[in-house]
Amino acid sequence: MNIFATMNWLSHVILYPLSLLTRFFAFWRKRQFDVGTWKSVEFELPTVAILSIKDENTRPVLVYLSELFRSAGLGEFVMVEQKTAKELGLVGLPVEGAEYVTQSAMSPTSDALVYKGSPVLPMSESVSLYPGRDVFVLTKHKLMSEVRHQRVILVTSVNRLFWEEEMWPIGSRFESTRMLSSVDFVLYTYTGERPDEVYWREQAQCWCHASVEVVLIQMSSGEHSLVQSVYYCGDQSENIEDHDTFERLFINSLF
Repeated sequence: MNIFATMNWLSHVILYPLSLLTRFFAFWRKRQFDVGTWKSVEFELPTVAILSIKDENTRPVLVYLSELFRSAGLGEFVMVEQKTAKELGLVGLPVEGAEYVTQSAMSPTSDALVYKGSPVLPMSESVSLYPGRDVFVLTKHKLMSEVRHQRVILVTSVNRLFWEEEMWPIGSRFESTRMLSSVDFVLYTYTGERPDEVYWREQAQCWCHASVEVVLIQMSSGEHSLVQSVYYCGDQSENIEDHDTFERLFINSLF
């Protein structure tokens, strides 16, 4: 066993008890929600939770969803916690009249609102600052939080699957795989050739549930990646490049 393998093994041994604590707290959060001990807020506007591991690059998907809503004539709030924003390369700038949020450009046409701590007050403030918008998009590493959601989108790379990631601090996952039963859409991201859609659909159904919707999202390569193509098929016979059908299905599931 070489020195690097030895150090890796030792780090896993040292960090393993902490990963068990992360797993326990994930179970504890769910239990608190189930019995009603952990209080949460449900906003009048529908909320879409974007679930991912800690260092997943969800920025291109957030931009895509922003454009999706606007193309449907809807206004969106993209809410990103401060630590996640830093990982995504988002820098919040002051917003006039705002106490709890700053604003960051995700792309030339899409903005995110960056907040620190609990999202409840920042989301409430956002509604006052920007009246007339229709939906919240909220990034989450822990599915159960102070804000309840109507739909859950799991964003995961085919090269680094959410359900294969170790719990933090060994890996970057904070949520139990048991919570994947709450996922409505699995968005697989990839670059290069399109992966085997049948295999990846079966994986999503195995880890989530039989009726989960599966979408393959081709990303451009390079530092500033973007969504290039969206492959979806409603009858699940095969995935085809059909973003319109997926977008209609997604929008109709919210309103």
